[in-house]
Amino acid sequence: ELGAREALSFEEVFSKGYRKLSQANKRPRTVKGEEQLFKKWISPVLGSRRLGEIAPGDIEMVKASMAESGKAPRSIEYALAVIRQVFNYAISNDLFQGDNPVKKVPKPKYDNRRTRFLKKEEAELLLAALRVRSVMIHDMALISLHCGLRWGEIANLKWQDINLPEGLISIKDAKNNESRSAFMTRAVRAVFQRRPKGAPSDYVFTGYGNGKMENCSRTFERTVKDLKLNEGIDDRREKVTFHTLRHTYGSWLAQSGKVTLYEIKELMGHKSIEMTMRYSHLMPETLQKSVAILEEVLPGG
Repeated sequence: ELGAREALSFEEVFSKGYRKLSQANKRPRTVKGEEQLFKKWISPVLGSRRLGEIAPGDIEMVKASMAESGKAPRSIEYALAVIRQVFNYAISNDLFQGDNPVKKVPKPKYDNRRTRFLKKEEAELLLAALRVRSVMIHDMALISLHCGLRWGEIANLKWQDINLPEGLISIKDAKNNESRSAFMTRAVRAVFQRRPKGAPSDYVFTGYGNGKMENCSRTFERTVKDLKLNEGIDDRREKVTFHTLRHTYGSWLAQSGKVTLYEIKELMGHKSIEMTMRYSHLMPETLQKSVAILEEVLPGG
């Protein structure tokens, strides 16, 4: 038999408790996304159900409904995350006892890896257009293209991370929580030399009030649109985004035929070699040369 608290409906817990917690701790954009998911997909299936009555099969119905409507696997995974967080909130506040039912619901399988990388002429065209609109966004894009940095890593850079004499960039808040160094090209070194230098703890690229940039500028997105780099492309993995610059860096390294997969892994800060293997198909000549070298030392047949 359900206790008084477990008799609360999912919607009651979301609206009267979880929502306030989310608003207090998350970005407005994130809160809005959760609200939209709840209203359109979660509430119709789970909203009126009591927490103690919701089983993994009910949550699977949310997945199925979204999949049948053509929603991307990433969106379905996001909806599952919201449901999981609502149950975690209920458990933490003694509104629900037992295991979180979302644990027994498998995430949708999908390949979210980006495959598009820029041709040299596309990259030159994009950088030239960005330079006209915003020198700062141009410089951030150049650093990503030349050093393989993620947007967040560039936004996190402080002057204390920039070693001009050695040509090194120290990346302390990487995605995989492991620090690494990036090596400046001449063009990247010039970017840091011409930017107004601040105190060691100041951000190199600043947002509102000279603070950290929280979101990638819409200037980049508008420039890509005006250049029609995504025209006629529906697959999001093929669309040019800021992250495409980092992927282009890795792809160009692989195509050069002068670096190994392990070296690409280290330069890009991948946690495992499996993440770097996506670039192996761009290295057929390099792999062929390796076999030719081996053939020289092997005994005859």
